[in-house]
Amino acid sequence: MFVFPGTADFVLRFSQALMSHSYGSKHITIEALQEILATYSQHIPEKVRELDELRLSEIPKTIKRRKESGHAYLNIQELQTLVEWKLKHGTFRPRLLQLAKSNGEQAVRDTTSQGFKNYEDSADPSKAMKVLTELKGIGPATASLLLSTYDPDTVPFFSDELYRYVHWEPTELGGWSRKIGYTAKEYAALNLHVAEMRKRLEDESGKDVSAIDIEKIAYVLGREEQDLTVVAAKDGADFGAQAAGPAKAESSMRTRAKRKPELPATDGAASGAGAASEDSRGSKLRKMGEKGDPSRGSRTI
Repeated sequence: MFVFPGTADFVLRFSQALMSHSYGSKHITIEALQEILATYSQHIPEKVRELDELRLSEIPKTIKRRKESGHAYLNIQELQTLVEWKLKHGTFRPRLLQLAKSNGEQAVRDTTSQGFKNYEDSADPSKAMKVLTELKGIGPATASLLLSTYDPDTVPFFSDELYRYVHWEPTELGGWSRKIGYTAKEYAALNLHVAEMRKRLEDESGKDVSAIDIEKIAYVLGREEQDLTVVAAKDGADFGAQAAGPAKAESSMRTRAKRKPELPATDGAASGAGAASEDSRGSKLRKMGEKGDPSRGSRTI
């Protein structure tokens, strides 16, 4: 078989150019952001959609009601749901879910209540996260997830895609393969970048932009980059497909606003296909895992 060497390189350079000049955190417009947001649900596998709704909508609403009554906290079931969402949204590690479940109900309520109070008093996520990481199985990344349910507009979740997006560089050590240490220092940098991006977009457009909005577009762009990598690999191995790679890349990156939302899977076969797609696309970027607190003797994120 004749191997056409240019297709994969073209797709890589094409996506890098779009990230640098059109979709990068320092250049993206409110119009482009809204177009990408409209496609978010298409990238969520059927098996995760219920958890996604709980994490993005139901749990924050519950926390808001508790906050208005003067006592915001998470209970053990909500903690488990958020950890399960995180693991299924990224790399699944059963041990972490087991650790999270081993926390007592009162310990979860007291710790999250204190963490939320520390944030309310200081507006400093690090002060809250220091408390939240006292829970078993909860490292800086997961602590940021818990805190984001208390203030989803301002507090970003320390996701792989978001960290790589706001630090994106078209280099071998940057881009969507950038290594992450999952430290408090890295989260502080991520939080600063997200705040700056939100302010720029709001100043330019006069519209509100939440941390959740930026998290979502980072997730979509990261997933689409993985899709392009698969397309490039397939097309680069087949001379007959040498024109298809760039065409698919351009279609994927430039016409997302024209896509229609996918209908939820109605049978096991459709759901299984979504799960397989998620596993194949997400495995490469997240094989690294997340580093935990060595003082605990177990990996937490």
